[in-house]
Amino acid sequence: MGLLIGPPDYVTPAGFTVPNMYVSVVSFRMLKTQSGDALASVFTSEAYKSREDKMAGAAPITIPQNLTNVEAFVNPDEFFGMSIYGVAYQYITAAWEAAGYTVTQVLEPDQPAPDTFTYDKEGYNYLGFNHLGYDREGYDRQGFNAEGWDRQGYGRDGFNAEGYNRQGFDHEGYNKEGYDYYGFDIQGIDKEGYSREGFNAEGYNRYGFDKDGFNRDGYSRDGFDREGYDHFGFNGAGYDKNGYNKDGYDKDGFNKDGYDKDGYNKDGYNKDGYNKDGFDKDGYDKDGFDKNGYDKLGFNKQGIDVEGYNKEGYDKDGYDRQGYDSIGYNRLGFDREGYDRAGYDASGFDRQGYNKQGYDRLGYDKNGYDVNGYDRNGFDKDGYNSFGLDKDGNSRPTTDVSGGTVDVSGNTTDVSGSTVDVSGNTTDVSGNQP
Repeated sequence: MGLLIGPPDYVTPAGFTVPNMYVSVVSFRMLKTQSGDALASVFTSEAYKSREDKMAGAAPITIPQNLTNVEAFVNPDEFFGMSIYGVAYQYITAAWEAAGYTVTQVLEPDQPAPDTFTYDKEGYNYLGFNHLGYDREGYDRQGFNAEGWDRQGYGRDGFNAEGYNRQGFDHEGYNKEGYDYYGFDIQGIDKEGYSREGFNAEGYNRYGFDKDGFNRDGYSRDGFDREGYDHFGFNGAGYDKNGYNKDGYDKDGFNKDGYDKDGYNKDGYNKDGYNKDGFDKDGYDKDGFDKNGYDKLGFNKQGIDVEGYNKEGYDKDGYDRQGYDSIGYNRLGFDREGYDRAGYDASGFDRQGYNKQGYDRLGYDKNGYDVNGYDRNGFDKDGYNSFGLDKDGNSRPTTDVSGGTVDVSGNTTDVSGSTVDVSGNTTDVSGNQP
């Protein structure tokens, strides 16, 4: 017994093509596994150009190691079904087929098949099948009898004598009641009258909605009609056809009168014309004052403007914007011309230019004399300057403490008429010296 390999033709490692290469088993090696439920086997084979080359003793052809030594775990029961050669060739055949080759079994003349002579006296093998492939009940390995029916009465095509498969459907996919696997008849309608798309003759699905998603009352699953409004007349955003919500306000938060929930219009003012801060469009509250507390004329509740002046133009101290009181005097006590209540300016001079001591800014009194008694030319009332000289250079006659007169030579005459010279001698009126 052997195997013919190909097509395709085998190509040796050296590049030679071998059509219908002949493979034959040369040895078997089997070891029992530790579990004891299988035999670790190695089936060794050789390849030749032909069976005749093998018989003539030609050298074998080199083939891959995995095809020379085919390894497998073999169930011991397999040896009860066929000879050891049959098992070996079975695994070798599987290896070559896995490599992409067609494999043909070749028997020697009058050689029985590997599974011949494995039947009991009743004609059944260890698997329970006779040489025709049927078991004692008349069924083959696929479970069908000679008429082609299985034990449940179904043929190889899966249908029974009535033409129905195990699920109860005929070749066209319908059961005895005329419905397919999904419950629809040949017209595509189920028992409850719904089509494959899920709608009945009236156009509604099992939940009562049409293809557009609306029920008989014209509302969707979310409760809105075709225009998008619910039973109460509001859309998904909560607004009616006029654009107002259940509280009467539009998307911007204003009612039909143009006011929000706090009573203010789009400009931010209530019906009385005041905003949330209590001011009108001009910026004044109900009492007529702005945010800083001043009225349209610029005065606060106390009647004072931002600069601190009352309606009469005076500050809290009684002074106007120029700094003068109602009488005309500033904080320093001077009038608009620069004079105080006593008539003097900041330098201490009156309107005529004299101070309280009676002197002008140059130090002269109304008569033209300074504090020392001299006029602007330096002469006193008697016509003499500070050196005692008059305009002509003459000295002023002097009088001593006793009432005497001192002449220009320096001699002094006392009140008794006696003369005292410059050397200190005194001459009485009689001419006698003491």
